[in-house]
Amino acid sequence: MKSAYPLEAARELRGQELDEAARALGDASRRVDAARRNVASAVAAIEAHDVARAAQRAAENARGARSADDLLRGLAYEERLDRERQELVTKSAEAEEALAAARTNEESARSALADARAAKEAVERHYEAWLAERRRVAEKKAEDEAEDVALSRPAK
Repeated sequence: MKSAYPLEAARELRGQELDEAARALGDASRRVDAARRNVASAVAAIEAHDVARAAQRAAENARGARSADDLLRGLAYEERLDRERQELVTKSAEAEEALAAARTNEESARSALADARAAKEAVERHYEAWLAERRRVAEKKAEDEAEDVALSRPAK
């Protein structure tokens, strides 16, 4: 007759927690990767804006002297480009903040996985010790029964 491990529910729960923690870490890692791509995209947008602005300035300078209306339009255009660049810088900063938050979340998930793994290993060590004790008790019982049988036989 084999009796069930008294902490089987805890053993199963720790296994489920370990699986969930591993999935959570995978999700967190994917969010970090996406945040990195967003940062790279934001930085590339700023760089592209700066290149386009430099090309525009070079073209303006190549045209030479201009009228007052041209200068006013040029100033308004420069102001618009300044606002656009500031928006891009703000988006880049937000992307950096999102990346930092994603990294923090990933580290928390990594820590939770380590905790879940430790809890699962503790239950498994207890289970192995319980099995070893059950085997030891069964062996002792078998030895005692064999001894009883040997002692109960009449001597010849």
